[in-house]
Amino acid sequence: MKSDRRVQYTRRTLQESLVALMQEKPLQKISVKEICARADINRSTFYVHFGSPEEVLNSITEGMYEELRALQTDYSDIRLHMSRTCDVLYAHRELLQVLIQGRDFMNTLWNISFLWKDDFLKNFPGVQEDRQKAEATYLFITAGSCAVVYNWVLGNFSMPKEQMVDQVYGLIQHGLSDWFKED
Repeated sequence: MKSDRRVQYTRRTLQESLVALMQEKPLQKISVKEICARADINRSTFYVHFGSPEEVLNSITEGMYEELRALQTDYSDIRLHMSRTCDVLYAHRELLQVLIQGRDFMNTLWNISFLWKDDFLKNFPGVQEDRQKAEATYLFITAGSCAVVYNWVLGNFSMPKEQMVDQVYGLIQHGLSDWFKED
């Protein structure tokens, strides 16, 4: 048990050190030596856990994706699902910031949008009649929702989480019809 905690601590320290360094410069310019110096861990210990800085980054993003995958739901309460998703993304906001700075935002957004696709489509009315329309609808909803949530996570929208979730949920339910009502 003790060694498991030490392993987790070492891996987390190396991951946090990489994210901190990525706030200063791109991943391609970060060396193992710099990560170890920041983490106060020797190089041989680094190589016990990871093979490269890229592997460290992959472990961080995969950890975030695992947390998001764990949120799979029957989609009976989309608002609750969105709220829990926001909690996970907010917890990983520093990672998201460096991914966006490193131009990996679209790849991350794309990966997140596909995490729940199959489960969502199983519960989407009309999938059997028109799967292509259902998939297009899913992509539209998730890409837009992810973009709004990311901007909120990064501090571009200064509103409480529940207000942001209500706005996104309202757009999903009503589209832009509320914006184009005739008086």
